[in-house]
Amino acid sequence: MDNSAIFLAVTQRNAIRKAAQLPLLNMRQTYDKEVNLAAWRSYREIRATYAADEARIRASVLTALRQRHGRQFPSGSISWMLVGWEVNRHMRRLLAGKGVLQPEFKGGIAYGADRMPIEHQGAASLSGASSVAACAPAGGMCEIKAIPHGPAPSPNGGRHRCR
Repeated sequence: MDNSAIFLAVTQRNAIRKAAQLPLLNMRQTYDKEVNLAAWRSYREIRATYAADEARIRASVLTALRQRHGRQFPSGSISWMLVGWEVNRHMRRLLAGKGVLQPEFKGGIAYGADRMPIEHQGAASLSGASSVAACAPAGGMCEIKAIPHGPAPSPNGGRHRCR
């Protein structure tokens, strides 16, 4: 998929969202994400052509790890993750030697150009009303995050304050 087709698809998605009165997508972030996804699809297609090399690498990685950790290796999910990580590391090196670089990972969805992180931002960012109206009185429960007000620390290390 070329970049112009990706841009057209993103603008069409935004038009549909606008017609449905949903928050609009951040065009730049969504476009970058879709371009990145297309790069990953292309990378996976190229990597699939090296399946024989990947099988050979997997066998050599298993042999090396079994020599180090014993014949029973891999015996659990973490050890299988190590095998996969090692195979991916060797495959990235092999493909990089042939001029095929693994794309950078870019993910997430952002709505609107000035959208803040998902952490509690008060009701103003959710419904347009003041944040004071959305929260219970001091000592009550926050309606947005369902956590107690006051001394309990928030996930970001500070204190949870709705006002």
